[in-house]
Amino acid sequence: MNAGSALFVLYGDHLRERGGPAPVAALVRLPAALDVAAPAVRLAVSRMAGQGRLVHV
Repeated sequence: MNAGSALFVLYGDHLRERGGPAPVAALVRLPAALDVAAPAVRLAVSRMAGQGRLVHV
């Protein structure tokens, strides 16, 4: 699973239901359970933010 897919699944299926923002640190840690490296997750977060899929609050 690539980092972008992992973030999309984790955020869309789990974190979004909780309401409120999720810290980037949490978004970086969670995909580690799926063997996704932290640098790849940080890059995916940056790209998703650039696409408007994630916003800074």
